Amino acid sequence: MSETDASLRNGTPTDLSNEASERMTEADEKHTQRLKEIVAQIGWPTRSKVGKEAAHAAWLLAQHATDKRFMEACLELMKHVLQSDVDKTNIAYLEDRVRVLQGRRQLYGTQYQTFSPSNGITHARIPPIEEPESLEERRMSVGLQPFSEFLCEIQKIFGDNLRLPTLQ
Repeated sequence: MSETDASLRNGTPTDLSNEASERMTEADEKHTQRLKEIVAQIGWPTRSKVGKEAAHAAWLLAQHATDKRFMEACLELMKHVLQSDVDKTNIAYLEDRVRVLQGRRQLYGTQYQTFSPSNGITHARIPPIEEPESLEERRMSVGLQPFSEFLCEIQKIFGDNLRLPTLQ
């Protein structure tokens, strides 16, 4: 499932065609259902239960889940397992995804959103960040690269079509 997820999203994130979007949504719905079944059977798929690779795959599927309540539940499950049994960076990414979907500021600055204005050129924006003055400290605490390095990676993809958050 994680290979399908990755293959649909690999390449350029600037492909917002209806066909590509429909394929991702269809796969996400199927994967969300399967992850719900797994979580119902064994709880959160931790490293000690399923191995490092499968635990990472479970997080990836939760990150792209189509059921937002289930995504929130996955985040809570991940937060309540032994820290050594889950990747802290995965929690940070899912935390930010959930917060952005709830209309709240992200904590770690891991999320960006793509959109296509009427000119058809794909743009990206980084949603607002909570307490930006302590962003680097939070990122470092979970093993994320400095925010400036993250921005450089995103700017390589979107160039001048990237809208940065106001860091104040």
